[in-house]
Amino acid sequence: MYGYYMLKALKLPCPIPDVFITTMQITQMIVGTFIQGAAMMFFSDVPGKCGVHYGNLVAGGVMYGSYFALFFKFALDRFVFKKPNGGKGGEAKKAVKADDDDNRKKKKKKEKTAKAD
Repeated sequence: MYGYYMLKALKLPCPIPDVFITTMQITQMIVGTFIQGAAMMFFSDVPGKCGVHYGNLVAGGVMYGSYFALFFKFALDRFVFKKPNGGKGGEAKKAVKADDDDNRKKKKKKEKTAKAD
C-alpha cells in the first residue's frame, strides 16, 4: 500500500484500482478486529496464560474498530456516494473563489473612493 501512496503522491499511474486498495484496507481492519476479539476471549477463558495486558487488547480493539469505521466511511463517500464534482473539493474551491471575488470588488470600491477624494 505504501507503493500505491507513493505513486499517487508522485501523480503517476497505478496499475492497482483504488477500490481494490481500499477494500484490502477494510479487510485488514476486519481481520485485526477479529484477532483482537479472539485474543480477548482467550485472555478471559485462560486467565494468566496470555502474555498481554487486557488494556492493550482493549486499546487494539478500539484502534482496529475505529480504523475500520474510518476506512468504511471513506469507501462509502468515495465509491458509493460520489459527489457530482468528483469529490475534489469543488465546494471549498467555489467558496474561496467567491471570497476572492468579494475581496477584489471591495478593493476596487476603495480605490474608486480614494480617487474621488
